[in-house]
Amino acid sequence: MRRWATYLGIVVLVATVAPVLGGGPAAAAPGGPSGVSAAAEGLTIRVTWSPPTDLTGVTGYRVTAVPVGPSVDVPVGAGSAVLTGGRPNTPYTAQVAGGSLRAVTPARLLDTRSGLGAPAGATHQVDLQVTGRGGIPASGVGSVALNVTVTQPAGAGFVTVYPSGTLRPTASNLNYVAGQTVPNLVVVPVGADGRVTLYSSAAAHLIADTAGWFSTTATAAPSAGLFHGLTPARLADTRIDLGGPTPDRGGVLDLQVTGAGGVPATGVSAVVLNTTVAGSTGPGFVTVYLSGQPAPTASNLNFVAGQVVANRAIVPVSTDGKVSFLNSNGLTRWSST
Repeated sequence: MRRWATYLGIVVLVATVAPVLGGGPAAAAPGGPSGVSAAAEGLTIRVTWSPPTDLTGVTGYRVTAVPVGPSVDVPVGAGSAVLTGGRPNTPYTAQVAGGSLRAVTPARLLDTRSGLGAPAGATHQVDLQVTGRGGIPASGVGSVALNVTVTQPAGAGFVTVYPSGTLRPTASNLNYVAGQTVPNLVVVPVGADGRVTLYSSAAAHLIADTAGWFSTTATAAPSAGLFHGLTPARLADTRIDLGGPTPDRGGVLDLQVTGAGGVPATGVSAVVLNTTVAGSTGPGFVTVYLSGQPAPTASNLNFVAGQVVANRAIVPVSTDGKVSFLNSNGLTRWSST
C-alpha cells in the first residue's frame, strides 16, 4: 500500500491541564497579587509584586504593560518580571493577572478566503469577535489561544495579534515571505468588546482557529485548568513507528498521551504538544484534535513538499486519554516534537 505520509512524532512540550470539577458549589477565585509596582529603565520596565499567601489555584501570572506593549508569562510564586521592547515617550500601566486554562475543540472563527468572520479578500487588518464563538464563553474571558495562519501574502511581512481597541505593539506573531503559508499558536488578551485585532503588514489572507481560553482572575477556578510544566518527552515518532505508523493520505493517528511522557494517567483534560511535520511529498495540513470526535475544519500545521515545520497545539484529551492527528494529503513523512 502506498504511503502518502511517512513520519509523525509528538513531544510533550510544557503542560498537562487538570479537569474541570463537577458538582458542588462554585469554588472561590484564587487570590491575586498585591503591591504591584513598576520602574522604567530606558525601554525596559521592571515590575514587582507580592504573591498571595494562598496560592491554591494560581497557575502563573501574565505581566502586561497597558496600552498594549510588552508582556511576559511567569510561573506561580514569582514576584517580579522584566518587560522589554517598550516604546519611547509612551506612558504604561503595569498589570499582573492570572487565570485558568480551558482547552476547546478547534473551531474556525476567521477565514478571509471565504468571508468567514470578515469580508472575503486579502486584507491588512481584521477586528475579530472571539467571545461567544467557537467554544469561547461570552464573558469571563481574559485571553484566548488561537492558531493563526497567514496564506497567500502579497509580499514579505509579519502578523501581529493584539487586544482590539488598543495600540498595536511592535512585536510580531508570524513572519512570512511572499506566497508563504505559516501558522502559529498565539495567546492574546481579549479587548473590552470581546475582540482581538489581527494586523498583517502585507495584504494577505488570514485564518484563525480556537484552541482554548484563559479566565479572568475574578473567574479563575482554584483547581480547574491548572497548568503543569513537564520536561519534554517524545510520545510518537512515525519514522520508527513510535506511537504508531504514519497515516496514509486522509488517515488518522490516535495517540495515547495520558500515562506517557510524564503526563499523569488520570486527571488530565488537555495537553500542550509541539508537533512537527517533515519530508512531505506535497502540500497539505495536519489537524490535532480530541480523539473519538469528528475532525474539525481547522488546521494546526500547513506545509509544502519537503518542508519541515513545527507548531504548538493545545488539545483536549478524550476519556480514554488520547488525541488524534489527521493527515490531509500529499505527505510523505511526518515528524513531531
